[in-house]
Amino acid sequence: MSDELQNYQLQLQQVEAALLTDPDNQELLKLKIDLNEVIDLTLDLKNKAEEAANQPEYTEPVGVAEDDEITKSLLAVEEFVAKNKTKKIWRVGDICMAKWNDNGQYYEARIDVINADGQVNVTFETYKNRGITTLAELREFTGQKRVLSEAEKLKKSKAA
Repeated sequence: MSDELQNYQLQLQQVEAALLTDPDNQELLKLKIDLNEVIDLTLDLKNKAEEAANQPEYTEPVGVAEDDEITKSLLAVEEFVAKNKTKKIWRVGDICMAKWNDNGQYYEARIDVINADGQVNVTFETYKNRGITTLAELREFTGQKRVLSEAEKLKKSKAA
């Protein structure tokens, strides 16, 4: 049971970390509330199990039914954490690879603003051009800068 409790607390920390970048996300807020409730209930259950263990004729509590609301919430949290485990949490100032809308290519950029709707304002490092993209389109910076052709340089300078 203490392993489950640690797992719930870890999931809560991950949800709280995700809320730092998206504090208005209703799904995350509900998951946080549900996880706090599950942690409280687990602690209560653990305490009652310890008390019952000291009583004569103790029997281990039976598992929670699948249709239980808490179980559904936990499954939703686990699914969310698993789905987002590989996604990078972006922050203002991070260097990334962002898509330049004129040609669909990715270039080194610095994140200037992250809006609640997932829209991201970036500044492309090479020419200091600004662009707008989404969190879903950002890629991690690999350390390799893309060299622009003369036509792309001309197109970018006209767009600025």
